[in-house]
Amino acid sequence: MNDGWSTQVEGSKGNKYTVVYFAEDTKLRDGSRITEEMKYSCNCPQFTFRKLICKHIKPFMDGTKEHPKVDSPIKVMCTDCQEFMSESKVEFLNIEEDLFGRDRLTFNCPYCKTKQVSLRFG
Repeated sequence: MNDGWSTQVEGSKGNKYTVVYFAEDTKLRDGSRITEEMKYSCNCPQFTFRKLICKHIKPFMDGTKEHPKVDSPIKVMCTDCQEFMSESKVEFLNIEEDLFGRDRLTFNCPYCKTKQVSLRFG
């Protein structure tokens, strides 16, 4: 089971970045375990290009910033908003299976107030 999380953080110039924590305890090819630092990721330039722990990750690592609560690992996507959102945050209307056996959720988007159909991700 993965108790990982992701959250949006704001950079110093108003840019939005996503910090992700992967909770899986994974072994590398050489048999060693991944370190706590390797479980964090951010899409800011410092982390992406320089591969350095950035100021967005540091507060989560040293405990000065709380990890976000993991509400629901199942996500759905609103095609109008182009946003993934937790299944628990949407108004459920219907669920059915597609031809491949995947769950398709019909829901009302809480942001744009439109009826949407999405596969369930998670």
